[in-house]
This record gives sequence, C-alpha cells and structure tokens, in this order.
Amino acid sequence: VKKLDAWSIRLTVDPLAIPLTEFLARWSWITPNAVTLFSFALTLVAIGLFLVGGHWQWMVGAVIWHFGNVFDAADGKLARKLGISSPFGARLDGWLDKVKKVLSFAALIIATGHSTILLTAFALA
Repeated sequence: VKKLDAWSIRLTVDPLAIPLTEFLARWSWITPNAVTLFSFALTLVAIGLFLVGGHWQWMVGAVIWHFGNVFDAADGKLARKLGISSPFGARLDGWLDKVKKVLSFAALIIATGHSTILLTAFALA
C-alpha cells in the first residue's frame, strides 16, 4: 500500500498516469521495471534538450520531462495493479528517481550558466 502522493502529483501526473497504467496493463510483456527504465530514458532525452538550450528545446524538454514523470508514476501503479511489486523494483525506481533529479538539476544549472553553484554543491556534498 502506497502512502498518498503530494497534491502536485495528484493534480498534474495522476490524471495521465492512471489511464496509462490501465493501458499498459493490457500487455503482459510490459513490466513495471521496463516502464521504470523507459521513464529514465525519457528524462535523459529531456536533460539532453535542456543542455542543448534554446527556447524550443527547453519547451519540448519540459514536456518530455513531464511525461517521464507520468511514466515514473505509472510503474508503481502497474506493479500494484498486477500484484508483482518487488523489493528490486522499488529500489530500482527509487535509485533512478534520485539519479534523474540530480542530473536534471545539474543540467538546468549548467544550461543557465550557473555552473559555479553546481561545483559548490558537489564540493559540499
């Protein structure tokens, strides 16, 4: 049983993640861990667009990043719906979530030219 998500997730992600979960559950070959990896891949594409820079790249990157979050929410919902939650899947999802946050934050700092903030943060970590 999962605790309640933040209000921002319930308003901006769940309206897409819940129907996506129902859609993905139709195919037995789509596993929650595959959805986790796809979410990570989407986020990496968004990060690449952030680093390229430019107005349109940032806009498209933001949309892709959001859909990465939608798939990230769908992976756990899919695991619970199919009754195949696992400690490995939970660890994989949690670890990749942390990696995505660090890489996204670093990409935005680098792309906006504030790399000294990034270096300071890594030095203090």
